[in-house]
Amino acid sequence: MFTLTGVLFGLFVVFLSYGVIVARTRRRVIALTLAGALALALVSPPPVQAQASLVAAIQSVLNVINGKIQTALTAINKVRSTIDKYYQEAIWPVALINQARALVTQMIGQYRALMQSIFSVNLKSATLPNPIALENVMRNHQTGDLAALTASFENTYGSVPTTTAASSADRTMMDRSRARATLPRGTREEP
Repeated sequence: MFTLTGVLFGLFVVFLSYGVIVARTRRRVIALTLAGALALALVSPPPVQAQASLVAAIQSVLNVINGKIQTALTAINKVRSTIDKYYQEAIWPVALINQARALVTQMIGQYRALMQSIFSVNLKSATLPNPIALENVMRNHQTGDLAALTASFENTYGSVPTTTAASSADRTMMDRSRARATLPRGTREEP
C-alpha cells in the first residue's frame, strides 16, 4: 500500500533525477541538487518521538517555575522593596529633598537680582588720566598688550628703578621685612 505522500515523494525524486541528468551545465546540476535537498528537508516532517512525554516535560518545567523559583523571586522582591523603602525613608528622604529643592528655588528667586547686579558694579577707581589709562589696560582681558601695559605703568609711576638705586640700609630693611612676613604667625618678632 502506497500512501499519497509516498507517491508524491517518488514523483519528486523521478523529476529531480531527470532534471539533473538533462542539465547541460555543472551550475544547473548543483542548483537542482541544492533545490531538491532543500525541498526534501522542508517537506518531509521530522520524526516524532514521545509526544506524550514532551507534554509531561513541559508540565514539570512549569511546576518548577511556579514552585521553587516563584518562591525565591517573591522573597527577592520582598527584600528589594524593603531596601527601597529604607532608601526613601532614611538615606534619600523624598520629603526632605523636595523641601531643600523648594528652599534653593526660593533663594535663587530672592537673590537673582542681587547676583546679576554684581556684574554691573563699576570697579574702576582711578580718577586721573594716567592711572585711568593704566587701569583700562589692566582690565581689558588682553594678554598680548604687554607693551601698552609697560608704557601706561611708566606714564603713571615713572620708570622702574634699578636694584642699586636703593641704599644698602634700605635694601637690608626690605629684606628683613619680607623675611618676617613669611614666618608663621606665632613665631614673628613684633617690633
